[in-house]
Amino acid sequence: MAKSLDTKLKKITSGKYTPKDFIVADAKDPEMSGGASSTGPRDLADESKGFHSVEHFRQTVVDMVKKGNIDIMLVAASSLEMIAKTGIFKKSNVTPAIRAYVVAKLDRVTRHFDHVIDVNVVLSVDKLDQKAEVNVHLSGKDIHVQCHDADMYAAIDGLVDKLDRQIIKHKEKHQESRSGPSAKRLAD
Repeated sequence: MAKSLDTKLKKITSGKYTPKDFIVADAKDPEMSGGASSTGPRDLADESKGFHSVEHFRQTVVDMVKKGNIDIMLVAASSLEMIAKTGIFKKSNVTPAIRAYVVAKLDRVTRHFDHVIDVNVVLSVDKLDQKAEVNVHLSGKDIHVQCHDADMYAAIDGLVDKLDRQIIKHKEKHQESRSGPSAKRLAD
């Protein structure tokens, strides 16, 4: 399904846009603000009735995406990951915020290895070629991976798969080198 954000950006960059081609974004991020209370009060007139749960908040995001009145949804990476698992963005013309998408995807990879020092991601577009690159600085090694695709989200997915394999390979080598000398000491 064509994303409305992509369609509008194409019109805007080509100079062939109308007043209807403005971009509508919705930002929802309770995890980054006042804690659980930022998910909103159950009753606007009486906050003593408590606040909505994070699950309720996430359902409001899903409902907003289903309506299709927005072009891009800005939401915290943790919520985006949970919402994206439902497949809602694949069935919709709404684009999830790319930064949150990258963070959620890289979080999966960096959980494999706790010696990650720094991660640098570069996303670029050259005509129809969309490129995602990452430099990961680990203790003892730097890993550079890149992936090209016509769709930026597919490029990010491919990048994360490649990076995941490289980090697992490095982790296995790192564990072998650490276990090697101790095994020799036991044999002596």
